[in-house]
Amino acid sequence: ALTSLGPSFITSRLAIRSLSSMSSSSMIASNSFTDTDNNKIFRAQRNHSIRMFSTEDDGSAATQLSECMDAELAEEEENETTTMPAFLQDLKSQIEEDWRIVEGMSDEDGSAIRMIRKDTTAGKVSIVFHCQDTVDDEEADYEAEEEEEEEEEEEESSVPNRFSVTLSKRGNSMVISCLSQDGQAIVESVAVTNEDADTVVANGIDDQLYQGPEYSELSESVQDAFENFVREDVGCGVNNDVAAFISMYADYREQCEYVRWLKSVKSMVN
Repeated sequence: ALTSLGPSFITSRLAIRSLSSMSSSSMIASNSFTDTDNNKIFRAQRNHSIRMFSTEDDGSAATQLSECMDAELAEEEENETTTMPAFLQDLKSQIEEDWRIVEGMSDEDGSAIRMIRKDTTAGKVSIVFHCQDTVDDEEADYEAEEEEEEEEEEEESSVPNRFSVTLSKRGNSMVISCLSQDGQAIVESVAVTNEDADTVVANGIDDQLYQGPEYSELSESVQDAFENFVREDVGCGVNNDVAAFISMYADYREQCEYVRWLKSVKSMVN
């Protein structure tokens, strides 16, 4: 199940707008999408430009709101923010060789995305993430090494995105909660249940059941083993390309949902 969304879930529109002007060749040096690419493209830009509107009494409040929606929609259309960048299309095609991507798990809303691994050798593996389930830098549990890197370079890193990996086999499911951070899958918690994958994805693990140990209290060797299991093809197959795709695609889907929200508000006030 999706975790509760924090107060900082809106990703800057500026980050997405900048994607439309970038060429595919400038982003893809090879078939692998690096952490550096992810940082350059999807860093959190919080200073969102605000369009100013007249406060004069030129009509009803509903009319003013509708005009605001029209102006914002025009800006989004001008910047083609809902057009998927070519390099993201290429990465999505690459990911779809091994994963089936399902958007809008319950209805037309495409904010929740499920990915199902085609190779079931290790069991049935699925990933679920929400386009708004991001984590602010101050919320993320950065290691000392990352803090040293922040001192060395002023460039702001991309906003981590939460996702869950569910591995089901022989009637049991293991749910691994992760962050996609700097193009890597970072494990946060691990729980086991006897429910099937579809039930776990839809409802999560029963609150009355054991939710797994405090992950940070596990030995480093155990934590490393879990992360290797998540990332390697012999385990869950959430390699660097998959982790980078989750962050990039979440930002893209959030922008699409924002435009859909603008249109919905406009239709309500007209």
